[in-house]
Amino acid sequence: MSDVSLPIAFGAGIAAFISPCVLPLVPIYIANLGGITSLSTEAKRRNILLHTISFVIGLTIVYTIVGAAVGLFGRFFPPNILRIVGGTMLIIFGIYIIAAIKIPKLNRYPNFGRPFWGKVGYMRSALMG
Repeated sequence: MSDVSLPIAFGAGIAAFISPCVLPLVPIYIANLGGITSLSTEAKRRNILLHTISFVIGLTIVYTIVGAAVGLFGRFFPPNILRIVGGTMLIIFGIYIIAAIKIPKLNRYPNFGRPFWGKVGYMRSALMG
């Protein structure tokens, strides 16, 4: 195994952090922990660590389910069809993201009500993840 210098490891960590897969999650994570510290009567390090672990477990469960579903879906369809459908969806979602088209079903958001968001608990952190 070759040795990796500290600057290269630090640069790889920064590149991973600013990647499109991780950077959008940072505000959600900070808001979740900020809510915990402001809503909780005792914001101890142990409590914040357990909320962080719950948040990561929630993310892990979602990505595992999505990955398994995509793998299962890919097993039953030919790769050429999946490539065309995936590319078309990517183009449509890209156009949607730059607000060139409107898709009403994607502009909806779940409303859990005020009582759910006002409570501090590990399940809330997992659901935020």
